[in-house]
Amino acid sequence: MAALDLENVWIFVTINVIIWIIISSLLEVLFFNGQLIRSVPTSIAGGIASGLVLFYAQTNTDAGDNRD
Repeated sequence: MAALDLENVWIFVTINVIIWIIISSLLEVLFFNGQLIRSVPTSIAGGIASGLVLFYAQTNTDAGDNRD
């Protein structure tokens, strides 16, 4: 099996969105008696936002490591 290239922004954000959907939907349904359909759009938005922020932080941190 080929390793995933987490440097690719599309793969990184997609994985992050999937993880957010799973975790937040389970929390919503199990602990807050919510509906699964209502929690998915919120999870998608949260996953995209956190994925982009984490990717931005990761690329800026890596670029700053090459200081003299």
